[in-house]
Order: sequence, then structure tokens, then C-alpha cells
Amino acid sequence: MRPNNEARYQKLKDGTTVPSAESSPSPSPSPSPGAAASYSPTGVTGGKLVVVGGISGSLNSPSQYRGDRLSAAVEDVSDWTTDGTTTERTGYLAYVRSDSIGAFFLGGSKVSGDLIWDTYSMSGATSTLLAARALPERRTLAAAAHFQGAIYLMGGLVAGESGSTGSVIPTVVKLRDGAETWESAEGLPAARSGGSALTFNNTLYYFFGSETTGLSTSTNNVYVTTDGATWTEHPFRPPEALVGVNFAILGTTVYYCGGYLAGGSVTNACYQSTNLATWTRSNTDLPAGRAFGVLISNSERLWYLGGIDLNLNATDTIYMSTSSGSD
Repeated sequence: MRPNNEARYQKLKDGTTVPSAESSPSPSPSPSPGAAASYSPTGVTGGKLVVVGGISGSLNSPSQYRGDRLSAAVEDVSDWTTDGTTTERTGYLAYVRSDSIGAFFLGGSKVSGDLIWDTYSMSGATSTLLAARALPERRTLAAAAHFQGAIYLMGGLVAGESGSTGSVIPTVVKLRDGAETWESAEGLPAARSGGSALTFNNTLYYFFGSETTGLSTSTNNVYVTTDGATWTEHPFRPPEALVGVNFAILGTTVYYCGGYLAGGSVTNACYQSTNLATWTRSNTDLPAGRAFGVLISNSERLWYLGGIDLNLNATDTIYMSTSSGSD
């Protein structure tokens, strides 16, 4: 039986904390970044947690598409600052980072609803628009990962006529390290959007995703490639069909938390695996249901930032695990 999940996470917002495990260190209560954010990619770069873009309001009728960038030192999340802006967009853009290339933000959507093809690199608090490395087509809700010396961008939605959202695609493109031009790569076995990508044990994985432009047709398919040239369907699937999920690696264990279920509800469940074949329920379920937030790992902890709640409203809540999910 799993222990009380609220004893595994600490809520960092408005000076209120969820009870933490007695044996775990407890940082001071800390405020959230300020503006509620969903679809907002977050990463660790230059010793900082960095939040880019996102939406405010409801998932069904967002009140504001954000273009600001917020950051806070990993060691002290009590002090969030606005350290720059990008083109105003939602967080539909994809995020990828590796030690060899740094951080990149890809694609996305403007407040007008138009999709974009921008590629940004980020170093510390500086974002740089890489005009020469623009995506081959306007794309949103794609997934990205760094694999075998290249950034791979997989699936997503592409623009229809007049810039509107058009169709779900299986298309994969890659940008080799140091290159200026994206190349075509072997596509996914099926069209997907809103899925998640992960590189693990020299294999590139694409998880979950929706078959249509809506969220209600989510899947739990897993596609894998070991060479970037041939995709196959993984015989083992996660237990539920989801969209709005991403992964974090802590030690040798892969985690994912929350997500938007095919039936239209939001879950707080966290799962873990050491081989991506067998998934078990983690000890670190979120204290509340969340989807389209961001799960990251740093300093032997898991962090979950933002996301939509059970009512599909964007939140500014930050949860920090007080222990790993494997005990």
C-alpha cells in the first residue's frame, strides 16, 4: 500500500505547505511564479528553473496567452523574476535540452491562434531567435527530444488555411547539432499530437498523444526507434491513455505524473519504471489532479509546475517531492 501522498510532496505557494516527510529536508514556503500557467515548458538551465509562456484562465477559453519568461534559482524558489520575453504565444511549444546543446524552444501558437515555426535557443536568462533554423512548417503540440546528435521534433498539429489549426500529423524532422537546416526523418507509425518524447538507454520514445485535434482521443501507444530511421510500436504500454504528460528521470528511474484522460478528467497519478516496459504506481502521486504542467527532476527531487486542475483552469501551484518515488 502506498503511503499518504501528501506526505511526499510539499506545496510551494502563498506560504502554505503540504506536510512533508519528517526525514526529508523542508525548504521555506515559497510563492509561485505569479501568473497561472498551463502548456508552459519549464526546464533547468544555468542553475535556474525557467518557465516560458503558457496560458492563463481556462483550458477551454484561455483569458491570456503569455509571452513572458520567469526564472528562479533552483536552491531558492521564493524569488521568481521576469527575465525576458519571447514572441507572445501559448506553451504549446516544445522544449528540449541536453548538456551538449543547451535548451531550445520550438514552434507554438500566437494569441491570434496562428501557429508559428520559431526556434529559440536559451542560455541562462538570454533567449535568441534562430531565424535560420525555423521549422519547415508551422507546428504546435509537438514533442521534442535530443537523440544521437540531433534534435528530433515529432508529431503535432500543423496549420490549415489562413494559419488556423489544421490536422494532426505523424511527421518527424531533425536538426543536427551545429546545423542550420531541419531535415526530414522517418515519421511516426501514426499521427499524434500532444504526446511526450523521451531518450532513454540509447532509444528514442514517443508516448501517448491524441489521434485528432481534440483531447478526447488520447492513446497509450508507445513508438520507439534505436536509429532514427525505423519506428516500431513498443509491446508494453503505460496503464492509461493520456495527453498533457511529460517525463523526468531521477537516478535510473523514469517518472510521469498527472495527465488528461480520454474520458475528459484530470488525474493525479504518478508512475515509474526502470525499463519502460513495466510501469508501477509511484509513492509520489500529486496532491491534486494536474495535466499539461511540467514535471522535472533536480537535486534528487521531482518538481511539478503549473498545469490545469480538475476544473480545467490554469494554476500557478508548484509541488516539490520530499523524497524519491521509489521508497
